[in-house]
Amino acid sequence: MRKLVAAIGAAALVATAGAQGPQDVPVYLISSKVSDSCAIDLDQLAMEEQLAIQTAESFDRARRIYDLGGHSESYARIMLTSSLIRDVPKGTKFLGKNDAGEEVAGSSYEDYETGTEVIRVYYETSEFCQVGGLPEVEVNLEGCFASNNVIEIGETVIDENEIFIGTSYVPYDYSYEPISDNRNGRTLAGF
Repeated sequence: MRKLVAAIGAAALVATAGAQGPQDVPVYLISSKVSDSCAIDLDQLAMEEQLAIQTAESFDRARRIYDLGGHSESYARIMLTSSLIRDVPKGTKFLGKNDAGEEVAGSSYEDYETGTEVIRVYYETSEFCQVGGLPEVEVNLEGCFASNNVIEIGETVIDENEIFIGTSYVPYDYSYEPISDNRNGRTLAGF
């Protein structure tokens, strides 16, 4: 009986809504990368695989994965050879290259002020740059920035009427060590 009453009530709501004419339906915009959030499961799996080996070394590797991650919210900590010439807000687009010369995209991990020399760049996708605390055989540098190269930092271009025209990129030379400077913003230890 309850199901029947609920169904009649729902039908009445739908009929009433339709009688009022067309309405705007709110749109939900996803502002986070769900796949990146789900990648924490890969850290859990890697840690469990190490624990199953049951040696002192595998327990140490499991602890590194627990503490440092490897799959979720991957970012590069890079040292610019010259300091920033302008403020860089969180989310600013970055373009660089990997060791194969292929484009790697990212964004500013946080706000940086003019004069900053060490910055964190959040990779657009963590699927191809997986380092953190992973064992060497599981490390994936395919989508990581090359160790010493040029990174381009996006800059919004607006006209005198404050209308968006596009994005220009300012090049900066940088250096970093892909194995030790690719880290993870989300780890099992962080939960």
